[in-house]
Amino acid sequence: MVKRVEEKIICLFCNKSFKNQEKFISHNDFYVCESCIRKCDELLIDKENKVKTNISSKFLKPIEIYNRLDAFCVGQDKAKKMLSSAIYNHFKRINNLNGETEKSNILLIGPSGCGKTLLAKSLAKILNIPFSISDATSLTQAGYVGEDVENILYKLLQSANYNRKEAEKGIIFIDEIDKIGRKGENVSITRDVSGEGVQEALLKIVEGSKVTVPLGNPRRSFNREDVVMDTKDILFICAGAFTNLDNIVAQRKKDTAIGFSKKKTGNNALPHYLQEDLIKFGMLPEFIGRFPIIVRLEELGKGELKNILAGDRSSLLKKYNDILKDDEISISLEADALDYITDYAYYKKLGARGLKNIIEMILSDITFNLQKGSYRFSKDEIMKMIS
Repeated sequence: MVKRVEEKIICLFCNKSFKNQEKFISHNDFYVCESCIRKCDELLIDKENKVKTNISSKFLKPIEIYNRLDAFCVGQDKAKKMLSSAIYNHFKRINNLNGETEKSNILLIGPSGCGKTLLAKSLAKILNIPFSISDATSLTQAGYVGEDVENILYKLLQSANYNRKEAEKGIIFIDEIDKIGRKGENVSITRDVSGEGVQEALLKIVEGSKVTVPLGNPRRSFNREDVVMDTKDILFICAGAFTNLDNIVAQRKKDTAIGFSKKKTGNNALPHYLQEDLIKFGMLPEFIGRFPIIVRLEELGKGELKNILAGDRSSLLKKYNDILKDDEISISLEADALDYITDYAYYKKLGARGLKNIIEMILSDITFNLQKGSYRFSKDEIMKMIS
């Protein structure tokens, strides 16, 4: 009986029989010998090495990343250059091309509507690695109502189609990071669970450690599944407006200026932010210390706002006309109307988001009625709509 069974055991790949005294693995009456299993293992390892080689040889150079960012975003040349270099170094680091260099997380500081979020979203389109965007205002310290900080890792894992290894080489963008600043320099008796508490919870994640991430429902439950993620190779980009930070810088400069060494600076001079300024704002020293690259984004000028609204590149008017094309509708602005809108957005400090709000206001009746035709708006018509 034993001999008959052994005669039926034949390798599915090489037809080797069990008589050769080699180990076999069986499943549902199919058999594979040890030699074929080893060959398959070698092929898989070789394939993984080739994939790594291809990734390391094809990732974009800083100038290439900059040029692609420039196609999406108007202005902010300094910020785009620093981001391009940081992303390039991140690629080199995760592919072991620059030794044991530690990652350099990035902090973007600039007024609302200057393009911080757009830069992050544009990177998501350019890069072929997992990328996620989270809002710091929704985060709270563990055990309180709101999102746990581990949820930002879960979003990255989702963007990587739950491939943990790929997610561990991705980028996480956290917006509105200034909203979790401490409300004052003095420590309060009550717990600041949505401010200082969140900063403390983010410390180990941002620095690099192994974090247990709940899958599915992030809240505690008996049936939940967890996955352990290593964050040492995840690049964190945080952004915030940091309102009144310029006043803290001005006070610091005033305190350090003595006698004739005190100089007046023009309104156009961009302040140089130090870690001590951010600490006075309400950020923890340990948290800010994990963001060695601080990028200052400028307020958009009139010319840049005009390019965003109706420039040669992917302007707002072009985007909206593409949307309305199927309904045989097109919109345009007269020269004086274009100047009025950009001046209005500039002096009201609305930024690029303000331009979009104005266009939405102009289109409200058109998109509701969907009456075919070409619509051209004058300055007087725009003034009536937004006044």
